[in-house]
Amino acid sequence: MRRILIQCIALLFILCEYTGNKFDPSSPGFLAPSLTIDSGKTTISDTIFTDSVTIALKNNAEKNIFYRWKLDSLSWSGWSGYGDELYYIKIRELQSGIHSVIINATYNPMNVDNVDSSFSFFLLPAPEIKTVSDTLIKAAPGAQCTLWVKATGDSLTYTWYADTTKISDAANDTFVVDNINQTKAITYYCNVSNKRSTVKSPLFRISVLLRILYDGNTNTAGIVPVDSNVYTRGDSATVMSNNGNLTKVHCTFTGWNTRADGSGKSLKSDTVIIIDSSTTIFAQWRQNPVYTIQYFSNGADSGIVPIDTNTYESGDSVTVASNSGNLRKIGLQFIGWSTDSTGNDANEFKPGSILIVDSSNVKLYSKWSVGSKNESLWDGFVWDVDNWE
Repeated sequence: MRRILIQCIALLFILCEYTGNKFDPSSPGFLAPSLTIDSGKTTISDTIFTDSVTIALKNNAEKNIFYRWKLDSLSWSGWSGYGDELYYIKIRELQSGIHSVIINATYNPMNVDNVDSSFSFFLLPAPEIKTVSDTLIKAAPGAQCTLWVKATGDSLTYTWYADTTKISDAANDTFVVDNINQTKAITYYCNVSNKRSTVKSPLFRISVLLRILYDGNTNTAGIVPVDSNVYTRGDSATVMSNNGNLTKVHCTFTGWNTRADGSGKSLKSDTVIIIDSSTTIFAQWRQNPVYTIQYFSNGADSGIVPIDTNTYESGDSVTVASNSGNLRKIGLQFIGWSTDSTGNDANEFKPGSILIVDSSNVKLYSKWSVGSKNESLWDGFVWDVDNWE
């Protein structure tokens, strides 16, 4: 038995001398240390989408392996490993772009059996918005405006929103808002995305330019006020005065209203209003009392009384009519008009004189006086020779 044991030891010695120690770099049969990426346990790929990555390394040797690594041109990490089937490298705070990782593997950090392996990967750049169109836009009703964003990054997609509602047909870096009205005067924004991340643009706010127009509302004279300002929803404005001296026959200006018929909101000059939409403000009129002047022949034998078809307000000045219709009364002379048919009152008016209208209709009666016997015939006076005494 002892003899057989000695023979086996000798045989083992011969085999070792022939094949060498595969873990000894100086032996002919040296097996270099080897680590491979475990594709089933790692997040590494040709392109990654986060700024941190975990790489799983699998020990391919029959003996435990030490390893170290470095990223790009940075310094080596310390030696790690020994005793695990899988080793993990965690790299954080990566910058966008291409990166290289070099891995050093060894059975003994003190020996020269180090073996290098390397791989590269690409970190997709995150979207970054560089410039945008104006974010505060004031547009006239019916106009159009173009919103746009300029962004950097790979494989970008664009999604536009109106307030919080996604706009289905807006998938470019520009979006056109046409036929602007109050419904479209809202807030817009764009999300710029790729597999790395999403970035939101600043808010674009569209406001419709609003105007206040004034309407004379059947005025017969004067000029309507003009408000040259432009407003947006929520602005305040001061109602103008009747600075163009609008007037209307037999009416008094009483202020303004948002409806021509006065059924809207009544507004006085200097009232402050809040603008919600373009508005027309209408002048309001109160009908003044009107009066007539009527002429009476007061017993004339012939002729026609003047007819005044006008109407007058209290305080109006009226020129009293002449005896244009040749009123005549036998034996008497026409001398003017009176507000009393007997001619006994003090309100006597000569043709062409001025009458001030009071607050009632005016009746004017022809006034007669006895003529002289030396007179034969003149306007408004006739002698009755048959009855002369």
